[in-house]
Formats: sequence, structure tokens, C-alpha cells
Amino acid sequence: MARTGENADQTPADGAGRGRTRAVRIVSGAGVVLLGAAVVLGARDLPATDAVAQDFLDVAVPAAPTVLTCPAQPSTPEAVGDGEFSGTSDVTMVTDALALPRDGDEEISVVMEPGGSVAQEQALVISSDQAPSVVRVTSDGEASPLAAGAGVARADDGDLRGLSASSCQLPGSDAWLVGGQTGVGSSAELTLTNPGATAATVAVRAWGPTGEVPLAGAAEVLVPAGESQTLLMEAVAADQERLALHVEASGGQVTASLRVNQLDGLTAAGTDLLVASTEPASDSIIPGVVLGSSTSGDEIASLVRILNPGTEPATVHLDLLSGTGAQRISGEAGYVVEPGTVWDASLAGTPPGTYAVRVSADEPVVSAVELIRRGDPTPQDPDVPVLDRAWLPSVRPATDLVVMTPGLGDLVEGVELVIADTTASGAEVTLRPVTAAGTFGVDLEAQIPPDGAVAVSQEDLSALVAGDERIVGVLVTSQDPLAAAALLTATDDLGEQVSAVPGQPDPQVARSVSLRFSIS
Repeated sequence: MARTGENADQTPADGAGRGRTRAVRIVSGAGVVLLGAAVVLGARDLPATDAVAQDFLDVAVPAAPTVLTCPAQPSTPEAVGDGEFSGTSDVTMVTDALALPRDGDEEISVVMEPGGSVAQEQALVISSDQAPSVVRVTSDGEASPLAAGAGVARADDGDLRGLSASSCQLPGSDAWLVGGQTGVGSSAELTLTNPGATAATVAVRAWGPTGEVPLAGAAEVLVPAGESQTLLMEAVAADQERLALHVEASGGQVTASLRVNQLDGLTAAGTDLLVASTEPASDSIIPGVVLGSSTSGDEIASLVRILNPGTEPATVHLDLLSGTGAQRISGEAGYVVEPGTVWDASLAGTPPGTYAVRVSADEPVVSAVELIRRGDPTPQDPDVPVLDRAWLPSVRPATDLVVMTPGLGDLVEGVELVIADTTASGAEVTLRPVTAAGTFGVDLEAQIPPDGAVAVSQEDLSALVAGDERIVGVLVTSQDPLAAAALLTATDDLGEQVSAVPGQPDPQVARSVSLRFSIS
């Protein structure tokens, strides 16, 4: 895995010159951003002369902690009564987090708040069933550990029946959330979490099928330091059958997630937890799209949702990437998404299979995929089948990814890892599983065809680890940027439950700062 700052010890040789320039380079384990800063104290005394020589002093900066916020346990607000007709659900949840040292000899620490902590000099994995809100990862080395986490919740009864999973997120100042609705029987709860030390003011915007939706008195939300705030979108943007959100924070950084839940009368119609898609772009990719059988006339089917936040119409093309390459499903003319609107493209009638969806447009758009799983009816309403749904965001391709598989072997019974090419030239990829014991499995090499995607089954992954060790995540590395996601499944008496966890890029951001000053 690539390490930042590996060439920091290379220094230019001294040379002749009237003055001498001294440069200080500061490197820490956080991307590599190079900033040149000229120090001009007493400028009138500086020689206005020819070129001067340079040398560099490397200053080690301690690794900054990595802070992730994780999903809370689902709940049904204002549920009353008890028994099988009450709508309440028995929800079980687990959160897994891992931290991997960069050099192998530094001590790393993972703290879940709440949930406990652990520190050691090796790959480190910690799990909790208390739905921790924050995971903090620290190291005594020069580079931040490779850190990732995810949570999964499962309910086999009540309004929240289904599987909902989400990656733990890095805080930021900008997030786009695509999915959900606020019509009758639907809920969309926005959660804003501020793990930092300063309060954040968050501006919220919403769009629906016909344009931007004015929010009922809640366009800005103050999120105090170390706290979370929730906003029920059905209360401030009611009756939107298609929904997309943009949140923008100032004063501090936050994470944003959207918990969606739908009912069809008395019957659970699916639940999931949405995390942010990538920012508006002309090209984006959504991995992890595993489709079952459907016909072109199905009214309830998986779909691609697209927000056009701009002021011009966007012509959009959709391609399915698979092991045989790309297949265009939008026709040569594509689809036109009007400015400021949210639009759905049904995937009904698409052949069953494992795909990534590529979204191309002549204007920047934001996208996500909703997967639908149909089950059997309940005794309460024998004419209405239960549904479960999973929302998959567009993701940012990277050469180093961690794909978490939370709850595998416990709440989650099946997993399928989907990895997509983003270069149109194919890619070689290496997969390395990480177990709950903090050990690595055997590497698996795979070839992704140009404009294609490959699926790695649970059986393939299990064969890479010893015995029945539980896999909590998979390291995905390549020379070329890739997109990846894990589709999680479980089965109860009524049918299949489904959710997904997108791959998380390496969160390390290294800084390199050159300070240059002259001495006469």
C-alpha cells in the first residue's frame, strides 16, 4: 500500500550563491499538499540577487487522529403499544471498526464512544453492539493508521423489518444525499453529527420531482460540538415521492446520513440508511448493484435516481458494467433530467446479474441506486408482500479501499463484493481479507475487464481465511482507481433482506509544507 512522504529524505545539494536559502519541510500522515510560503521579514535588507542554493530540514509531525462517525440504531419515533400489531421492531445491531498500522511497529488505538477501547502493535479490530456514535483512531507513528468502520442493524418484525447498513464516515463540510421519499407511509430522518470541538451551522436544501423544495422553517441547523441533531424531512418537505438533499456546514465539520423507512398500510416496505453520494459530476459510478428477476411492467422495481441541481437540462446515459463489459440501457438518446429536479430510471426488465452502474451526463448530476427485494405477505395483510430496500451511493474511485462487511456470520448471512473498473482499460486488483482477530487472509488476485465489473462471492472470500474466522473487511488495492461495494443479505421467514456498504478510500491525508527563508 502506498505511503505518503516516502521521498521526504531527498534533499538538493548545496550550491554557490550570495545568500543561502533554508527550507523546512513538514510532513505528517494526513495527503500530499505542497505549499510554498515565502517569509519576508526585513525585506529591505535582503539581497536582490541571483539564484541561491537550497537544502531541506524534514520535521516529523505526529500523526493526526482519524475520527469516524458511525450509524445509530434504528428506532420508530412515537411507536405505541406492543405485540405483533404495534409496529415496533426488535432491532439488533453491531458495529465493526479496524485500524491497520502503516509500518508494522507503531502502537495504534481504537476508541468507540461508547463501546470501549483497545491498543496494540498489529492490525486491530474492535466490535460493539452499543451503536457507537464516534470511533477515534490514533497512532504513535508518523502516519495515521488505515482506518475504516461500518455498522449494520437487523429486524425481522415490525415497521423496521429489514437490513440497514452504513459505513462510518469522515466529517466534512459538504454532502449530497440521494434517496428516500416523504409521502404517506414514508419517513426520511436526516442525522447531522459533529464530532469536532466547535459548533457547526448546517444549511439544508432539498429537491423533489418538480424542483427545489422550500423547507418549513428549518433551512439551517445548529449542531453543537460533540452532538447530533436530527431533522424529519416529512415534517419540513412533505409529500415528495422522490427526494435528494444537500447539506453544507460552516464553523465546523459534520457527517450526514438519511434513515429511510416505508410502510404499505400495515406492511413493512423497506428500510435503509443512506450515506453521501459523490458531489455533482458528469461521470459517476455506483458499484454493488445485484439485480434479481423482474419484468418491464413491474411497478415496484430497482431504480437509478438522479438529481440535476443545475440550471440547465441534463442529458443522462446509463451503462451497466459487468464481467462482459458495458451495456447501455438508456438508449442512444439518453434521458433528459430537467434542471432542479429529481428523476428515477426504472431497472425493471433488466437481466438478473451483478453490476456497477455508470452515470454519464452533459451537466453535473448526483446519483444513487435503490435495490428492491420482494418477500411474502404477512398475516396482518395477506394481499401485500413485504419489501426491503437498499440505497447504494455513487462513490469516489481510489487505488486503496477498505470494504467493510459488518456483522458477517451473525446478523448478516451473505455478502457479495462488487469491484468496477473506472478507467475503460481494465485493472488488476488484489483483495486481502481482515478477520475479527486482527489477522490477514491470503491475497486474491483478480482481473477486471475494461468497462467492466467483477463479483467476489462469500465462498471466494471465506476460502482466503483459516477455519471459520469472521471477515470484517477486505482491503482492495490496485494501480488504477477502482470503485467497490459489499452487498449484504439476510433471510427471515418472509424473504430476503438487503443492504450495502460502499468501499471507503484510505482516509490518510498527508501534508508537506515547504517554508523558505533567506539569510544574507
